[in-house]
Amino acid sequence: MNLENYQTNFDFSRAFDLQKNLNNEFAKNIFDDLVTNATLKKNKLFQKHFNFIITELFFCWLESEEQFLSVSMSKRGYNSNSRYNPNKISSYCIKVINYLRENELLEFFPGFFDLRKKKSRLSRIKAKDKLINEFKKVKLNKSCSIHHEKREFIYLYQNNIIREYNDNFKTHELREILENYNKIIQKSLFDIPYYNAKNLKNYNGKLINLFISNSVLNCYFLEKFSTDPILGGCWWDKLDENLVMRYKTEFIINNQESIYFDLLDIFPNFLSFHDDCIVDIQSSSVDDLSYSEKCYILLKYIKSKNKEKFIQIFLREKKRFGFRDYENSELKKIIFTFINNNKRVFKFYDHGVYNKWLEFCSKVFLELLKVSLSRDNPIYLVKDKIYFCLKHEKNVKTNLVRILEKALRNLNFDVKSNYCLNDHLVSSNLFSRIFSDKRVVSKRYIKNLKYFEEKINGS
Repeated sequence: MNLENYQTNFDFSRAFDLQKNLNNEFAKNIFDDLVTNATLKKNKLFQKHFNFIITELFFCWLESEEQFLSVSMSKRGYNSNSRYNPNKISSYCIKVINYLRENELLEFFPGFFDLRKKKSRLSRIKAKDKLINEFKKVKLNKSCSIHHEKREFIYLYQNNIIREYNDNFKTHELREILENYNKIIQKSLFDIPYYNAKNLKNYNGKLINLFISNSVLNCYFLEKFSTDPILGGCWWDKLDENLVMRYKTEFIINNQESIYFDLLDIFPNFLSFHDDCIVDIQSSSVDDLSYSEKCYILLKYIKSKNKEKFIQIFLREKKRFGFRDYENSELKKIIFTFINNNKRVFKFYDHGVYNKWLEFCSKVFLELLKVSLSRDNPIYLVKDKIYFCLKHEKNVKTNLVRILEKALRNLNFDVKSNYCLNDHLVSSNLFSRIFSDKRVVSKRYIKNLKYFEEKINGS
């Protein structure tokens, strides 16, 4: 096997989703067809874990045939009593994985210590041809949720370790909002029609799978519940700044006219609120930067713990911010000029303001969900941009302005509407626009659109 290809594929993986709905017929049918041992057929624990792993292998394959599942082959990797594990999946998975290996049903690559990245890697698995042939026979019930009815959407991290917790009024309220939201987006389509590949690639080479149903919005609390949470978990939350800037006008919701508000427009207001003074991100004919690029550079600077080496660190990540084609010497001069023109802003803000900005964007979005979300109007937060259907512009804009005025104690917000695909006035029919365009809509989008329509029709 080519080691370079092996490593690339090995990186394209995801962890077990312990919160899948296991009440599906296809896993039970595969169990009946492939498990011939009479003792194992009667073993309920084996059957439950077999169904779980088959379900995960199926969705992993459905998301992308190149993708692996990362799995722990140690008992310490499982906690069947966790609130994040409603199916009570245990280390019995190891026995099932070994059974599937012995019966030539899955590919298995053992974990190892990666000397290049200085970290341990979990084992990887994916379905073999014999199992894939079974998957190809599956006809999913599109009206059935792929998630467990008691799925947890709220996560507490302390010292970068996931923790158990006791519920309170705040967690109950957030869980109700997120449960409703995730039900709606599971039956909605959010995609980039003109993007042809199955996966997007971040600046660091990591692939982002665009499968329509593998995204769940979660709340992540850092250290304690007294802070505001940060939202994440969907494929669009994994986009780096370069991808967001490149495709910000290309996203479409439910095959309808779509629009977005850019929270970066009020970023100076946010900084002014925390500094209690007027902040203006100065422009210059020398710095050659767009407004969005300036905001992201400033945010990167605020996040940086080593201000003295900021430019050096930034140059190593220049692809992340869309500066791939710039020579380091040229980019260094541009950034230095920008920082020099905004000395006061760059010197004042510390590391904590970065998390406050992420929390602010998440808080605004959650408040907006309370008053504007509906089955007819799914809303999406992509980093700092809020997407929704054009026909709901007045409602969403009114509510968003009210939320921003309350959050920042400012009555002078002018929220600008940004239209997707730029040709929104040509026709109300998306496909007449797409096929009259010089570009061609992707096969992936057509496939996802069909899947979305089947979901809506319940077929």
